[in-house]
Amino acid sequence: GGLLDFVEMIHRYKITGDPDMLAKAKERADEYVRDVVWKVPEGLIAGVSFELMSASPNVPALLNMYEITGESRYLDAARDAAGQLLANGTWVQPRVPEGDYLVDASALNERGLFHDPNRAISSVHGWNHTTRMILGYTFPDKIEGDVVVNRVPEVWERLKDETVPAWLVSRVGRNMEHGTQLAWPNGFDSPNITMNHYSVDFFRIGEYADDDLFRTIGRVENIGTAANYPGYYINNMMTLYMYEDYPYEGPDVTAIEYSHIAPYHIKLTDYLFTQAWAWSGRRIEFPWFRQYKYAYFDNKVYGHAPGTFFDVEGVWPWLKRGLITVDNKQIDWLGARKNDLFCAALMNEDLDPVTVTVTLGEEITGGRPFSGEATLYEKGGRKTTAPIREGKITVTVPARSLVGLTVESAAVKEPAFASVDFESLKNRKEGNAIALPGEGDFGTGHVLQIDPRSWFAYSFIPNDAGELRNATLNYRIGEGNWRKEVIDKYPYEKIVEVSDPAAPFTFYWETTGLDGVWSKSKERTLRPLTAGE
Repeated sequence: GGLLDFVEMIHRYKITGDPDMLAKAKERADEYVRDVVWKVPEGLIAGVSFELMSASPNVPALLNMYEITGESRYLDAARDAAGQLLANGTWVQPRVPEGDYLVDASALNERGLFHDPNRAISSVHGWNHTTRMILGYTFPDKIEGDVVVNRVPEVWERLKDETVPAWLVSRVGRNMEHGTQLAWPNGFDSPNITMNHYSVDFFRIGEYADDDLFRTIGRVENIGTAANYPGYYINNMMTLYMYEDYPYEGPDVTAIEYSHIAPYHIKLTDYLFTQAWAWSGRRIEFPWFRQYKYAYFDNKVYGHAPGTFFDVEGVWPWLKRGLITVDNKQIDWLGARKNDLFCAALMNEDLDPVTVTVTLGEEITGGRPFSGEATLYEKGGRKTTAPIREGKITVTVPARSLVGLTVESAAVKEPAFASVDFESLKNRKEGNAIALPGEGDFGTGHVLQIDPRSWFAYSFIPNDAGELRNATLNYRIGEGNWRKEVIDKYPYEKIVEVSDPAAPFTFYWETTGLDGVWSKSKERTLRPLTAGE
């Protein structure tokens, strides 16, 4: 967690190739390894907040140094740091027993779930934008600071006895958020967290160092944990949070944090890409950047550039429900594309080989009867073929391994942004990319642009729901006529496409309050990237 200075430096080198940035990054990283990773701690770190960041060295930062420089000393340091993190709170006990486990609803109710101690809800929990809500609980009419809530009985009927395999409810592989949670009062169980984002880096370290311990910890934290967003804290052996409808229906037994859903999705996506990379013998690989600075929620993100799929170059990641369907839930898949070619990595999570039928979706077949031949790739790169009959392919995937699949189809096209000249963007001067209001004024604007051939103007005012009767965005493009967009409900925002890459976007806002008072902002202008010298 946290953004160390050498992380910024090494990523600047990754983007620009600046040798000075590489030298500075290595110098600062070497100091960090000497003073933090290899240094023997003086005393115990007890009762700390965010112990994932404060009690162990920064694993992702060190792994980045290895992956970008290729120098083994940084892998050694990352592996040692991961070992410290494993020892500093990662659950490795009690060992998962054989057989089944009874989830006892009455026992859970008696012990209490996350929001139950005194049912006093901290003011930081339960926010979904301007609304406070915790599924399965009622809030008082007047909410100020911490509040006492009560259960909604009919919602809590969803918490039932259930007999499941013991491994399913094991907390092995999870960590703690705060050291203080090891000794929470009132007999309340210490909660583990669901968002151990370092777990994907553990899996990578296991692959680089051929270390099954780190592979296993990385895997159990990401595979078979939930069918949807599971909330954040798990303080009991239970299954309710694992169901697909849990974040919609509740009751909330794990602290559903709406702000955490996006980084949770990023973690799982990163794992999917990483497993495909490892199980293909590193023959499936895509360029990446790091998403940093949301506490310890940092992972790789993909999709900005094409990668490789076995012997196929220039394929773009394609993650979209319905591209294909498979008839066995043990098969995970990762899609990719280029013009006239669809690729999928079929990954078997089972301990036994699985024969699966893959059905191609309409975006692959073009919505027409589709038959032909698919190319299959084994982990080592060996190629075979399989028939496609009426859009269906039968494939046998080895245990804990993958099969690569490619299908030629004229219906498949690369993403629209694949044609963007990013090198051209580097050589262009920035215009007025942000327009901020002065004191006592309102109305903000931002340039949104990834293509030098066009751009988008985004403007908003910060009023919340129920504060205005309506708002009107007035704008013009270049020297064109003024236009109006009336927005009568929250959010008060608008994105306007500007097809002329040289044209400025001038705007102002008008609002009418609930009391009928009319207000007008000052005019402001956005300008996109301009042509380079």
